[in-house]
Amino acid sequence: MSALLFCYFCTPFIMSILSKLDKKKKCILFIAILIIRLFLEYARIQFPGILSFSLHSYPLIRMIEYFLACIVGSCFSELKDKLSDKNIKNRFIIFSALELLSLITYVFLTIKYNEIWYRGIYVFIGLILIFIYAFEEGFISKLISNKLILYFAKYEMEFFLWHQVIINILMVKGFSSFRLFIVSFILTIIISYIYQHAFNIGCKKIQNIRKTLQKVE
Repeated sequence: MSALLFCYFCTPFIMSILSKLDKKKKCILFIAILIIRLFLEYARIQFPGILSFSLHSYPLIRMIEYFLACIVGSCFSELKDKLSDKNIKNRFIIFSALELLSLITYVFLTIKYNEIWYRGIYVFIGLILIFIYAFEEGFISKLISNKLILYFAKYEMEFFLWHQVIINILMVKGFSSFRLFIVSFILTIIISYIYQHAFNIGCKKIQNIRKTLQKVE
């Protein structure tokens, strides 16, 4: 949660920087920040006694990854506007092939090199995957943009808050691999749903109490 808030806090500064850069400078900045991200992971592995921060939750690491995503998002917005004005033949087929190829590549590399490659490399590959799917021009992106998936998207904040807690608890209980993924995914959805509705009910009650107190005054 602290990492997320830190990223939100940095957003105006990041967007201010990006607004002053052209495409070439954005690409150079992206490469520089990616190198910094990989170097920090290398340093943590080489000097565990000195650098013991978590790559998953440390605010600085998350902010660096968020910065990379903001650069990709900025470039995506510019490119999408240009592509929307062009009449590309077989647009659906081309994007469907790109989506399928990028997905297969990401899954294959994750399974094949999960314990070998730096986590920062998967951040880079993941950004490419998101970049392609964000166009919503191919079969897979259209499939995952259906009403059911969009319904669950309402609980993304709660999902973010609870998923790691649930995974850690299940790992302590002995869950692993595919079983861990399935059970943690289902439990996270259920708890996210309950949490959001309980939170909304609590907020409404607080608002009602405030209104009542204001009337009394």
